[in-house]
Amino acid sequence: MRRGVKARVLVAAGVCLLLGGAVFGQNVLSSQAGFVYYWEGEAAVAGPTRTPGDVNTQLRVDEQLQVRKGWAEVLVTPGAMLRMSEGSALRMKNTSLEAAEFALEAGAAMLEVGRMPTGNTVRMWAGDSEVQVRQNGLYRIDVVAGELRVYGGGAVVKLVGGREVAVKRGLALRMTDTEALPVPFDTLQQDGLHAWSGRRSLSYALENLAAYHKQKRWRYVAQQMFYSPDYDMKLYSNRIPEYRLGEGPARSPLSGRRSPF
Repeated sequence: MRRGVKARVLVAAGVCLLLGGAVFGQNVLSSQAGFVYYWEGEAAVAGPTRTPGDVNTQLRVDEQLQVRKGWAEVLVTPGAMLRMSEGSALRMKNTSLEAAEFALEAGAAMLEVGRMPTGNTVRMWAGDSEVQVRQNGLYRIDVVAGELRVYGGGAVVKLVGGREVAVKRGLALRMTDTEALPVPFDTLQQDGLHAWSGRRSLSYALENLAAYHKQKRWRYVAQQMFYSPDYDMKLYSNRIPEYRLGEGPARSPLSGRRSPF
């Protein structure tokens, strides 16, 4: 936990409230998708009754994670991280690492896939539309707009009625329109979720630059500046909060190392 930040964990029947400024997931071994890895602000998990003291960092099937204020980060697989915006809600449908499934029921989220093992899939639902991801890349789902944006990689969307649409890098699809086709979008239109997700991504990259360079996630430019083609943004390493405090990013609950990628 970062210095100067206080956090509290409050457990109640049926709901586990996770309150605090910045909290990292525990350094434990997880064999399931849906590990609540990190959050800032206020988040809550709604699900079955919990025993007192259970901090509920691992989401179970049909449990919902609500981000009431700030941001949250959920480990989908050892190489994929979902970052959620304020006002978003996520419900787990399948916690298998090989075939993770979840529904985004409110708000917006960005899925960064740095390493997708052969044969593995990630399925996301937004409304009645299903998004299937099999490639490394960066994806954004917005429930309010009913839209998928692919910043890197590629996905297949199954719309209402069963029509499937392939969405490639640099294209967006309005999933509420059953006749919609992918169209280009401006990658420079970036909001707070995009900026926060980029900073979190770079914090992991700084821990394992060799892996990220191989995946072409972040590239060193000059004088502590890094560039990501997927995020289409430049960041300075000395402006990453964890590194300003000299503590580095959180440790991975899966591998025991700091970066989950």
